Amino acid sequence: MEAFSLRDSSRPAAFAFARILIFRGRYPVAARITLGNLERDENPAYVMWKWWNHSFEGRPRSAELGRGFMDAIFQEFERGDAPTRLLIARVFRKGEPESRLSTEEFKQAIGYRP
Repeated sequence: MEAFSLRDSSRPAAFAFARILIFRGRYPVAARITLGNLERDENPAYVMWKWWNHSFEGRPRSAELGRGFMDAIFQEFERGDAPTRLLIARVFRKGEPESRLSTEEFKQAIGYRP
């Protein structure tokens, strides 16, 4: 599903696939699909949080789902290359300086509280 979701032709359905995966607890795959599709957007923060709020806000288990998904995003940050780390920083409305931080420092920089 991951490879299929990252194709240009599958882009309209990619966030729907990610949503299903999140509900199933498949956070790492959902994070990679989400990030792979956000890298094409000029404003990844807007797209990410608009989608997240529409998909999960006020739903049962939203806090649990959010923690699992954020843990997967932070894993991608930790092992990511420079462009991936910058994309994740941009998702949190940060820039290149924050993309060079350690994962724990990055969590502090964005004010993350699990």
